[in-house]
Amino acid sequence: MSDVQPDKNARRVEAAHASTTVIRRVRREHDASHGGAWKVAFADFTLAMMALFMVLWVLGSANTAQRQTIADAFRGKLHTTGADGLFDKASRRPAPLSAAGQRERDPDTEADALHRAEWSQRMQRVAERVQREASARGMSDNVDVLVGPNSLRISIHDAGETGMFARRSDVMHPVFVELLHALVPVLQTVPEPLLLLGHTDATPFAAPGVWSNNWALSSRRALRAREILLRAGLPEARLYQVAGMGASQPAIKRDPNHARNRRIELVLVGERTHASWQAILDAHGIGETAALDANADALAVPAP
Repeated sequence: MSDVQPDKNARRVEAAHASTTVIRRVRREHDASHGGAWKVAFADFTLAMMALFMVLWVLGSANTAQRQTIADAFRGKLHTTGADGLFDKASRRPAPLSAAGQRERDPDTEADALHRAEWSQRMQRVAERVQREASARGMSDNVDVLVGPNSLRISIHDAGETGMFARRSDVMHPVFVELLHALVPVLQTVPEPLLLLGHTDATPFAAPGVWSNNWALSSRRALRAREILLRAGLPEARLYQVAGMGASQPAIKRDPNHARNRRIELVLVGERTHASWQAILDAHGIGETAALDANADALAVPAP
């Protein structure tokens, strides 16, 4: 009896071991370097460095007055005016307030605003008179007037069947000569210097040469217009520059051979534009420029 009982127990243990399934699960640990926390820290560091370099750049490029303005802005004394800004010529720069909380007026800014308003009013009157002279002669389609912030551009161009010059020639049509005569009294109502520019279309010459090309043709036409204006009474001292632009500056860029590209432009130049252009000339040692003193008849070449 005692021998049988151990055998039964042994068989139960063996059966229990035989029916037991052991499942081992391997738990993988992720390396800390695969997390995203470092990216956040690096982004914060990059932002801080960018802000630091921006501050250093602003302090390095600003003058004493601008640095004072920035300091006042951080103290809460901030207002805006329409003056030129630090980052952009058309931006609005911060301006400090006075101790009483009133905006401090900038005399230069107010003077500039008055000058621009006065300029715009004078040029608008000139533009209206030019348009009236063109309309009176049935030439409204041949004349465009554009008033800019520091210049007034009068463009006299071909339109339809009415051409200003004979083909490949600087001989001007009589109706355009009459129009230029009528514009002289209008131009004399203002003192601004005058640019006189000749333009052609992009049609090339069949047999190009020294005088047979669009550059020479536009120059001869500009000189012809100069001669007509001077004979009508325009003082030569008013002419700041007379130049031929060839086909380099088309009015209708999508169509280089368009009739409007064949034109003469009279540009009244404001003080700032005149000063900027003169500074360029002075920087290259050219000195004060004057109107071209050349004889249009000497440059005139018979039409091919």
